[in-house]
Amino acid sequence: MDLALTDFDPETARLTALTALRGWTRQRDRMPEQRAALLAAAWRAGERKVSELARIADVSRQTVYDDLRAQGIDPSVHRRDAIDRPRHTPLTYEQIADLAEHMSSVLLPSMLASKPEPLAVAAWMAKKALNMIAELLKPELPADDPDRSRAAILDTIADCGASIRRAAHEHWASEATQTDLARFTEDAEIANADVGIAVMGGNTAMTVLLPDGMTPVLVTMSTAGLHDPDPDGWTTWNANAPLPLAPIDGFRHLEITSLLESLRELITQALHPELLEDR
Repeated sequence: MDLALTDFDPETARLTALTALRGWTRQRDRMPEQRAALLAAAWRAGERKVSELARIADVSRQTVYDDLRAQGIDPSVHRRDAIDRPRHTPLTYEQIADLAEHMSSVLLPSMLASKPEPLAVAAWMAKKALNMIAELLKPELPADDPDRSRAAILDTIADCGASIRRAAHEHWASEATQTDLARFTEDAEIANADVGIAVMGGNTAMTVLLPDGMTPVLVTMSTAGLHDPDPDGWTTWNANAPLPLAPIDGFRHLEITSLLESLRELITQALHPELLEDR
């Protein structure tokens, strides 16, 4: 269950709240098991003082003994065992689903608004991505539901990432000046060039097709220079259309810069290694 981010729906909100409450109940029931696993991890990492484990976990020493023994550790026998190196543990459906449900209970109040704050949206979309990852970890996915196919779920995870990026840029643009944003993105571009990521100079052009399916519009993007009215490094654009494009605001500047940099990096990684050698 997911909340609409623009239109408040009381029934959706009610069902989402109940889902979060059910998740809290399951979290509560699994707390002893999770505590035992955390105590065992701390023991294997080298903390062999039962009194310290009890203090940190805020439980009795007897609880620590019981939890460790439930995890196959006898403190009286294994105190001098070698410290375990961290070991890879594959993700499980229960693990990720529990985490997503706990996030729901924490984040739900921040989403009960006609237009949630950008950081709330970013956090909520991170929760949604975890929900989708949990779906992929299920032993079986329904074969007859196109909306829950592996392709649809993976696409949703990618879309959640894009939503988080947009929300972060919206929040960032709301608290920074154009000059600060231009300086930051320009410095980042220079730094990327220093580590070998190709930087596209001059103009970047893109052709878009209007809804009539027949009219192409050429959009040219560039960056402001020393004598332009905009700050150095600020994104500018124009189009060969009958009506002008909306002006570049902080959000659009950050989005364009980020998306172009991702494309540049992708192309650079695809270039033959000999083309990347210093000549």
